[in-house]
Amino acid sequence: MEKFKIVLIGNNFTGKSAVLYRFVGNVFDAKGDVTIGAVYRSKVIEFEGEEIELQMWDVAGQEKYRTMVGMYL
Repeated sequence: MEKFKIVLIGNNFTGKSAVLYRFVGNVFDAKGDVTIGAVYRSKVIEFEGEEIELQMWDVAGQEKYRTMVGMYL
């Protein structure tokens, strides 16, 4: 099974977590909680007849966590 890493980075309160939770669990929470550090989720999808694992990281958008982005890239 092929694996792909996806890292969601950007400013805080832009919807990174909302996109992640909607894609992985088909759940939408308009309020949401602030991400502390990073959150990991994975999902297996079928593409062109093959299973692919998407490994997704949601990195906090606050300025104090900017130095962590390099660890996930």
